[in-house]
Amino acid sequence: MYQRFQNYRNDFLKEYHLRSNVESSFNVIKEKFGKNLRCKDPTALETEVLAKVLCYNICAVIRSMHKLEIKANFSSRTI
Repeated sequence: MYQRFQNYRNDFLKEYHLRSNVESSFNVIKEKFGKNLRCKDPTALETEVLAKVLCYNICAVIRSMHKLEIKANFSSRTI
């Protein structure tokens, strides 16, 4: 990895930055929704993790809406 860093610094930093974004997101999910999983069954564990990720994404959308002053329009009419 060090050799790749030396020879292809820009590519390495792009990929490393993506990794730091993922690790940062995981850290925020653990802080907001707890780091422990309660389920024992593998399927239930996966569902619990996906539910936490979904909640994180919803929080991110809401935060962005407030920050960018975007109004939501949830109309019930169909196209």
